[in-house]
Amino acid sequence: MIFYFVLLHYSRRRFHAFCIDKWFRLGSTCPSCRIIPVAHITPV
Repeated sequence: MIFYFVLLHYSRRRFHAFCIDKWFRLGSTCPSCRIIPVAHITPV
């Protein structure tokens, strides 16, 4: 069985991809620390 992980850079935590996808359908915060992610846009 293969598990995929997602690293949330703003909170430095990782989660199973399936679990975090379900979580983000319900809200937009980190499930552990409740930090609200901020989009980082890199100018070109």
